[in-house]
Amino acid sequence: MIGQKALLILMVTFLTSISFAVPSSRTNFSREELVKELLGSSNDQSDMTLYSDIVSAYQANDQRKMKYHLQKMMKKFPQSSYADNALYLAGRQAMENKNYPEALSYFQKITKNYSGSNRYVTAQFAKAMTYKKMNLANQARQVFAEIQKKFPGSPESMRAQNELKLIK
Repeated sequence: MIGQKALLILMVTFLTSISFAVPSSRTNFSREELVKELLGSSNDQSDMTLYSDIVSAYQANDQRKMKYHLQKMMKKFPQSSYADNALYLAGRQAMENKNYPEALSYFQKITKNYSGSNRYVTAQFAKAMTYKKMNLANQARQVFAEIQKKFPGSPESMRAQNELKLIK
């Protein structure tokens, strides 16, 4: 008799081998991700393992995997010491792919939920740069000025000073 895990693997193999007409808004998972999800092995992942998966997705510029792993991390480990860094990488990836509203959302989550984070001022600077890329000079100017006021002498403060000179 076929074991339960073997049966699930066969089902996943079958389902991933046939084509479905699915809306583009639906996330498509790899066979490996489906097996992990069905077998429950993904529930055994630590925050460090998930963060490692997020870093790998960032390095590969795989937005789908980034969102998948980030969502799992935020659901299971919202207070992880890696959560702020994971959100920052997601924001950077969104910014690099010119998805500025999404980037702002990630940076805003850091500044709202992780005020004591080592990524706080970096997220503020990234938020200001995102505003600048969106041609929202007033918002960028405001955030750059706030960085200078709250974090004088920091690398971000010095960069903010230079950016303020460039914004007309």
